[in-house]
Amino acid sequence: MPVRTPGPPNDPLSEWYATTLEDVLPRRGFVYPEGHKVFRARQDWVLVKWAIEAAAPDLEEDEVDNALAAIMNDANAIMKHYYGSSRAFANLDGQTRNTTFSNIIETACGEHEWTAIVPIGRFPRLMKELFRARALYNELSHIRGLPEEDKYKQDGKLAKAIDEWVGTQPVVEPDERYARLGQHLIDYIVDKTTKGEDVDSDLFDDGDSENDDDQGRWISWTELWHSKDSKYTRWVHNNYFWSKKDKEDEDDDDMTNALLLTN
Repeated sequence: MPVRTPGPPNDPLSEWYATTLEDVLPRRGFVYPEGHKVFRARQDWVLVKWAIEAAAPDLEEDEVDNALAAIMNDANAIMKHYYGSSRAFANLDGQTRNTTFSNIIETACGEHEWTAIVPIGRFPRLMKELFRARALYNELSHIRGLPEEDKYKQDGKLAKAIDEWVGTQPVVEPDERYARLGQHLIDYIVDKTTKGEDVDSDLFDDGDSENDDDQGRWISWTELWHSKDSKYTRWVHNNYFWSKKDKEDEDDDDMTNALLLTN
């Protein structure tokens, strides 16, 4: 696909700017916290939106979904080709070394000319936000089940591509630990989870102390994304992670041992 003239409308008062990047992102299968912004700098979201518009001229949800899914599908292909048990990736020069999530996304973007006008680092940032929004949707499905309007709809291509990377998907019915709670408590948990706030653990206290462990604890997707001080390992089926601090890597506060590799 040919690259369009690099630059949005020159008039800053143009109606084009009234529709932000967040306004055109896929909604089906994603949950975005209220007021979320992908980029702080205006020039960043303007360039990313302008690039997306080259691939999806009408900026319709399905068009945008397909364009971003194409990048994510290429990223998944790179993962399948190079991924090893040591999380190492072989480069074309024959050497093997750790590769970040950002590098994989940038490599995938290289296959799509319409991304060329966007500076390095912007698409990985966008994808991380989409990962978070998909993770939140999946987590909420474990809490309240799928919304009624979504039960008979297929997820978009982007959501499926992200699920392929992460290795999870939403569930139709809520987990047993939530199913026994009243609706007012479910609403409370959904609100707290969406805002990234802690949920009162006493809601699930069954008096069983055998599950307590001084070395770690189960944490949710939301806490995974908001935490900066722990290493995360071991994906489990119900969207919870076992958190355990690695004493040898206390200064390493990235999420390299999480489900996606970041800078």
